[in-house]
Amino acid sequence: AYPSSLPEATGAYIRPAVKVEMGARSDHWPSDQVRIAPYVAERFPAAFETTDFIVKVLAAERTFWEKATLLHAEYHRPPDKEIPLRLSRHYYDTSRLILSGISEKATARSGLLQRVVEHKKVFFPSGWAHYDEAIRGSLRLTPHPVRIRQLEDDYDKMREMFFAERPVFTEVLRILEELETHFNQGA
Repeated sequence: AYPSSLPEATGAYIRPAVKVEMGARSDHWPSDQVRIAPYVAERFPAAFETTDFIVKVLAAERTFWEKATLLHAEYHRPPDKEIPLRLSRHYYDTSRLILSGISEKATARSGLLQRVVEHKKVFFPSGWAHYDEAIRGSLRLTPHPVRIRQLEDDYDKMREMFFAERPVFTEVLRILEELETHFNQGA
């Protein structure tokens, strides 16, 4: 485990470990080459020979559809099945991808949503996810109303992950609802 920079009483949401997921179930298309810089290099640039570097990453448009289909599946989660901890971060992340313009680029990439859906149906099957309904006209980005309070509580615990003021959860949901309506109306 990594030592935490947060007070122990508040550091429960962020796990003291880094999880790297690799495997045969991944679909690496589309990808991009992007320049990144670690936070420590921003703070102590003189300590580094090079403060940034280029890495191959999954394209943000793919990430958007991965998260959107996750939210769609979560909408359909049966009431007797508990939602996982830290789920609210996906609602927040998706709202930020929308605000950054990534959702527009993602919807312009013909066939990418369908590719993500087909991949999830094969590698992450679920009897209740309704992946076939993750299409224009029936995509769900907002949570089922019975889950909102639980997600708000989870989002509140996420507070320590932000470097600055975070949006209230109702604002996150408003952004998701706006795109959900816009996308499903075919606009």
